[in-house]
Amino acid sequence: PEAFKVLLDYMRSGMVKVSAVDEKVLLLAEFLGVERLVSAAKIRWLVNMGRGPSLSEDCSDEDIVAAFDREYGGISEAIGAGFFRYFLKMNDEAQKEFSEIRG
Repeated sequence: PEAFKVLLDYMRSGMVKVSAVDEKVLLLAEFLGVERLVSAAKIRWLVNMGRGPSLSEDCSDEDIVAAFDREYGGISEAIGAGFFRYFLKMNDEAQKEFSEIRG
């Protein structure tokens, strides 16, 4: 399947185009324990949603990943909650929308 191809390409090169990553790729990466990709996805997700800690010297990638896990529990839970669209594209209204959904 295409998701395996994307993950295999990622494992070979260490890079992947965001446009190649869909829900199936993220779920498979989480299932297979491809931690570098899973962590990068969680960081992108929170930053795009305007919910993550700022990327500064006092905030590590691990801190951002931990914040994602505290908020959602994991990739599959975030996808199940309908938040995949924020992984793909930064949305200026994301935080307002998110607050309305969660609040």
